Amino acid sequence: ERGEIARALALGSIAAMVFAEIYRKYMSKKEIEPVEMPTGPHAQLHHALPIEFPPVDVESIVGSCQSLDDLKARLYSVANIFSDELDDQYLTLNIPFDGIINAHELAKDLFSRAIKCCPLLSEDVDFDVVNPVLNFADFGSGLDPSHSLDPQIFSWRMSGGIINALQSTLSEPGADTERIFIIAGQFNGTKSINPVVPRPGRVMECSTFDQSQGALALRDNELLFELTNALLANHGFNQLAHLLSPGSYPAYLNGYLAPQDEAQLDSCIADFQARMAHAELPLIRRGRAHLLFASAP
Repeated sequence: ERGEIARALALGSIAAMVFAEIYRKYMSKKEIEPVEMPTGPHAQLHHALPIEFPPVDVESIVGSCQSLDDLKARLYSVANIFSDELDDQYLTLNIPFDGIINAHELAKDLFSRAIKCCPLLSEDVDFDVVNPVLNFADFGSGLDPSHSLDPQIFSWRMSGGIINALQSTLSEPGADTERIFIIAGQFNGTKSINPVVPRPGRVMECSTFDQSQGALALRDNELLFELTNALLANHGFNQLAHLLSPGSYPAYLNGYLAPQDEAQLDSCIADFQARMAHAELPLIRRGRAHLLFASAP
């Protein structure tokens, strides 16, 4: 089943690669040879002494909350040491390159601990990350028909919208079907229509006017949405943390990948080609519904 899931995700990965290459040539208006990037372990791209982050007592913050409003107030007081306040709703994270992996791993740990200790979560919730392609070389030659999905595992159908489909899956009595919802979102695991991060405890009101499928799916469970935004996005969760190099990292802006010039764009393309399998997509399980948050450059 893991191999079949990898094949399904490869379709989106290939589309992202194709889009990046087309956009690169559109910007340059001429053929450009990709810049040479390191091909060894991504850890070699970082300095020997990465930035350390102070511990967060998430059990005290989340584990004793009495209500959703209480939780939002507590989350509002939790700030990343590299966050800059913009206003009472939004902030921006400016994590140095040498801190992105530690911040990413800390965010995953905080969120995993929070969903285990939060007394207000009434659903069976779990969290993991998924690599989009187990072996990109298997899919590099294009959409090979031999890589068709196993119909005994996967089926496709039109739905009446993400909320109806999600609620139907969660409410099916006695059903043993597991369903995967691939949700569009930002690389930092939250939803924002601009390259800024909603402040902890403010994500619901910040997403009021966002009617995209990702925002709708996340707003279906306000408590989980607030935890996702506060402990993943606000602490530096980054699907591309193990993929980006010093040349491409400046293109990353609070969950968005926005190259500012040709050099950054070339670096981004080279990084995706070399280390696509090191990207980490957040997978949140709510009962039988698996929400996979996928982004494309």
